[in-house]
Amino acid sequence: MAQSGVAVQGASVSGDEPTEAQILRWIEQLDDKSYGKREWASDQLHRHADAAFPILEKSIESAEGESFTRMLQVVCDLIRTPNSPRKTQAAALIKKIASQATGNKGLQVARIHEAVRLQISQQAWDRIQRLTPETRMSFPSLSRLLQVADPLDLNEGFQGTAEDLQELDHIDWIRFARLEGSKITPEVLKAVLKLPNLNHLQIVDAKLTTEDLLVIKDGPELDILELSYVPVGDELIPHLQEFPVTQTLWIFGTNMTLDGGKQALAQLSDIELFVSRGAYLGVQSQANSLVVDRVIENSAAAKAGIRYRDQILKVNNTELKSFEDLRRELRNFAPGETAEIEFKRLVPSNPRFGDPLEPGPFPLPSDLDYKPEVMKVTVTFGKQSI
Repeated sequence: MAQSGVAVQGASVSGDEPTEAQILRWIEQLDDKSYGKREWASDQLHRHADAAFPILEKSIESAEGESFTRMLQVVCDLIRTPNSPRKTQAAALIKKIASQATGNKGLQVARIHEAVRLQISQQAWDRIQRLTPETRMSFPSLSRLLQVADPLDLNEGFQGTAEDLQELDHIDWIRFARLEGSKITPEVLKAVLKLPNLNHLQIVDAKLTTEDLLVIKDGPELDILELSYVPVGDELIPHLQEFPVTQTLWIFGTNMTLDGGKQALAQLSDIELFVSRGAYLGVQSQANSLVVDRVIENSAAAKAGIRYRDQILKVNNTELKSFEDLRRELRNFAPGETAEIEFKRLVPSNPRFGDPLEPGPFPLPSDLDYKPEVMKVTVTFGKQSI
């Protein structure tokens, strides 16, 4: 009689999908007194795990003892099976049970959940690294260069899609993500926001709308959010207070108006907010000085003839007292717009001294041999390479 019972169940070993009644019968037999029937039922569930998953999902939470353990093994096998259509659902089920179960059952699932999470996270990270062969480790951030050990850097070199990022919620070591360029879709942004410990997010040159960015409201708590050259305007302002940003919100090169920027600054007084229309001059200084320490090659300043040791005085007749004043004034301009820059340059008091920046066969005279001369140039602002 025992063999006859096995033969009835064996009808499902063919390529045909099992019926719901068969799957329920196998689940019932996981508690059978016969070890052979329990083994047979487990085997059938493993063989037809994808088809059985919806019923297993409903049954496993109320299961106990060996029945629970055997169903758990089937679900774990789905997670380990490459290309299983139920892999993501199975992982989510383990996570859900781990958060709800208590006692010995809770400890058992917690151990399994951690093992599953580590396996999935490593597989996901390996896949992402294959799809992003040119990952960088240093990034411009808030006017400085930031070094990052394990960044998620998705740019034009990204060879995947949002589907390749669906398991990011298992990767807990990534805290910095940079999303740059045309490969950044709303679906990619949604996937990245599932990173559980993400705290610094840069979105650069991405064609995302205000509606696309609203998913940030439901994302992880961020220390820093940088939006650079993302084409959103004043319509974003009412939503900024809902963004989970605790320290710095950097909005650079958007379509936000000057009045909109002032409104945003008034609303978000509890965090550091920087709003700029994105004009880039291309000069650097030291210690907040207006004396130019470096001119970036091919920048707006370089093209206009501003050079090392020039002291910037005014922008469109607005007098400046510090480099921070210059930065604040440049917020009012967008790439492609122009402004008159007034600056002071040391010129030779005697033609024989030559240009103080040009090398010569004679010793360079002291600054006492030069006189300051005020000059003006019209600068067409460029776009910063961020």
